[in-house]
Amino acid sequence: SRLPTTSSSLYSNNISKLLLSAGPQTTKVKDHYFIDHEDEAIRGMLVLENGKMMWPAPQRPLPPVTTAKDAPEIAEVPIDYRAPYIDGAKTATYLATSILAFGAVAPNPAFSSMFTTFALSNVIGVQVVLGVSHALHSPLMAVTNAISGTTA
Repeated sequence: SRLPTTSSSLYSNNISKLLLSAGPQTTKVKDHYFIDHEDEAIRGMLVLENGKMMWPAPQRPLPPVTTAKDAPEIAEVPIDYRAPYIDGAKTATYLATSILAFGAVAPNPAFSSMFTTFALSNVIGVQVVLGVSHALHSPLMAVTNAISGTTA
């Protein structure tokens, strides 16, 4: 399998780019390693500098406070708390009816069994993907694409 080699290569490439962004590539001066304290990524990984403790990184300044202007009052719209439950019940009814109809016209029991497995795997897959937080989605998809590219 090429997966361990590829994943190690991608990881080492990211680490080297991070270190080079802090090093002599930023100043274009040979033999001068410049640490940019304004760069959030570089400042966040800096622990010690010349024997001085630099961790944790200072907090970013808060955005300026703006005063709220008097907005015209908006009439409150009554919330229908029953609507999501009614919609869910309708969807479940349609789904159950579709599955029963599909099972009634299925050519044999093996087909029904395979279709049920396929449908349940789709439901589980959707729930897993929707359960991933937005902060993890891009790195997770990058790894998934890397794995897919190496196994294809």
